[in-house]
Amino acid sequence: MSVVGTLVGAGLLACAAPEAPPPVDSSPAAATPSPAPVTPIDTPAIDSGPALYHCDNGDVIEVRFGYYDATVRLADDTTLTLPRAQSASMPGSDVYVGRAIALEREGDRLRLTRDGEASRCGRRAPGAS
Repeated sequence: MSVVGTLVGAGLLACAAPEAPPPVDSSPAAATPSPAPVTPIDTPAIDSGPALYHCDNGDVIEVRFGYYDATVRLADDTTLTLPRAQSASMPGSDVYVGRAIALEREGDRLRLTRDGEASRCGRRAPGAS
């Protein structure tokens, strides 16, 4: 019995003994290259300065376009900053919307809607009268 008891006892000790932790890899990890910056295709271009637009209702407006908004100076000297409506903008055309005014730009042409009335506006070249 003592041989059987010794074997059983040794088996129980073997089951109860904790395993050694796996060895730790101390070699440095390979550097992961950082991805190149991505520019969304619907990011509007920034103009270098304000642009004058002559509208079919006789108004002349000044607009400065940014990445996320457009600052508009209307014919009555009211200046508004309109946020870009990303959901309505597409590559090649941008929409900016405020409370009572909306501005749609496509190339050198604008559609200005103010209090429900729309005007079409075009950009004049510098020095044009």
